[in-house]
Amino acid sequence: IFTPQNGRELLDIELDRLKSANPEADLSRLELAAEQQLSQNGYAYISSYTDLFLAGKDVNVYNILAFSFHKEKLETGWQQFEDAQDITLVTSAEHNFEIEHLQASKGLALEKLSRKLGISLQETAAVGDSLNDFSMLKIAGKSFAMGNAREDIKEMADEVTLTNDENGVAHILHQLIEQQVNPV
Repeated sequence: IFTPQNGRELLDIELDRLKSANPEADLSRLELAAEQQLSQNGYAYISSYTDLFLAGKDVNVYNILAFSFHKEKLETGWQQFEDAQDITLVTSAEHNFEIEHLQASKGLALEKLSRKLGISLQETAAVGDSLNDFSMLKIAGKSFAMGNAREDIKEMADEVTLTNDENGVAHILHQLIEQQVNPV
């Protein structure tokens, strides 16, 4: 994951501006979102995206994530790419959007995995919570939305499980295993 060296500082500046503009607001939810974004593993820090294209670099880009607490910035960014035919545009959380390679969807990954394992898509299950999971949930034999999923994902899924905090994925796995051991 390539990220700006000053990424943490940029998010801190956004949070400070929001605090200044809204002194009475509880921004703990935003602070948690920033911490979750920055706590991922596998970061390579770069001074600028242009570093990726220097002579001798061989970097394939499959996903670009834009993260901001300013809804207007996200909407402007989304609008820049919404009509592009050579990419996929998704969101995986309230404060981001992602520009993906057309062949980088979770649905295509599930299809490829099921083929490699010799399992029909009808025998697969998928769990998700956001629009970046849509393609996977759509083709899985059984789809589950997390209890804390976006409403549109809950509506399209076959079932809704518990939230992340309630171990919703584990709940579904136990349920599926139980069905295999004791079929109805």
